[in-house]
Amino acid sequence: MAFAHLLFVLPYVFLSLASSYRRLDSRFAHVAASLGAAPIKVFFQIKLPQLFAPILIAIALGLAISFGQYLPTLLAGGGRIATITTEAVTLANGASRRTSAVYAIMQMALPLIGFIVAWVLPKYFFRSGAR
Repeated sequence: MAFAHLLFVLPYVFLSLASSYRRLDSRFAHVAASLGAAPIKVFFQIKLPQLFAPILIAIALGLAISFGQYLPTLLAGGGRIATITTEAVTLANGASRRTSAVYAIMQMALPLIGFIVAWVLPKYFFRSGAR
């Protein structure tokens, strides 16, 4: 099931990260390397902090796409795996409106929580003057 979701999610995650990675200023990495930093140290201490917010946004986007996948879940799971999306579609075909509304709100709230976390974490970790 995870591979079926990743098949559809990874292209979007890659596209959302590609522009941020291309916009990185390579001069920071060159300066760190010229000061004797190993490539792994340059990655973890220079590039990764600069890409922290775009990575979180890409993860939130991937989660939002994965939460909304109905057909890949249905086809790969053979109808045996119940997710919020599959249950919401099933309930939309004639179940109680209240129950359908609860599932619709849950389906909306999960990606919202992911994007809120992606918005708050960089502000929390990289506050100026906090260290």
